[in-house]
Amino acid sequence: PGHETSSLGTRGSKNYDLKNSNVVFYGDSFVESNAFSNDTLPAKMERKSGMDCLNYGVGGYGLDQVYLLFERTHRQFDPAQSIFLIGVTDDELLRTLLRVRQCAKPYFTVNNSTATLQTGHIDVTDPQRYFTRYRPKFRLFALNLLVHEIKPLNRALMRPRERARDARLKKIVSMLVEKFAQSGAQLRFVIFSDWRNNLIKSELARQNIPTIAVDEFLSKRRVGGNISPGELDVTGHPSTALNEVIADYILSQLKKT
Repeated sequence: PGHETSSLGTRGSKNYDLKNSNVVFYGDSFVESNAFSNDTLPAKMERKSGMDCLNYGVGGYGLDQVYLLFERTHRQFDPAQSIFLIGVTDDELLRTLLRVRQCAKPYFTVNNSTATLQTGHIDVTDPQRYFTRYRPKFRLFALNLLVHEIKPLNRALMRPRERARDARLKKIVSMLVEKFAQSGAQLRFVIFSDWRNNLIKSELARQNIPTIAVDEFLSKRRVGGNISPGELDVTGHPSTALNEVIADYILSQLKKT
């Protein structure tokens, strides 16, 4: 209840006319929103602006899955009338490294600047097949548990692992940003949070893709003391009240550009 789907496959309680669509918003659960369909972040933007704002957010998606959904759907909209917003969170970036979450997911590998989409491990007729074929080995699990418990050893090994992970993540994010840029669509990336030293912001700047830095706006707002109680709900997502503020900010930035 309260999670309706429109005729275009977006989250919403009304159907949309492709000819009238102005804002198309992709992302993870921060876009999808932990709220009833008529009270999501895109729905608030729609009411405030009078423009259609389609909610293509999907909870739990990585940036790779967001790109694949964008690539599959964005051409149905009139490019002269549509602005495409891509919401980004830390978790969304990190999920690009996963080949499985609740079930097997598509992912990209990057070799010599060549990106390859990997889907061979996905069985749509049996989503749990991955777990039976790629079951973790107990010895490896036990070894990792032992290393984790030996704190000095864990600290010594963690930094190289983190560096390797960050380097791999940077390659994938760079490739995905380039793919978004090659679409030729009017893009704005809405940054709710950015992993380690503005990882995606630097790639977006390199591709001359504008950003709407919600994270920086909220940080300044908190420093200024303009904080309302319950800004985040129990899941860590923006509350309804905070999404009102975020909707106003995003619309103000769109007007500037």
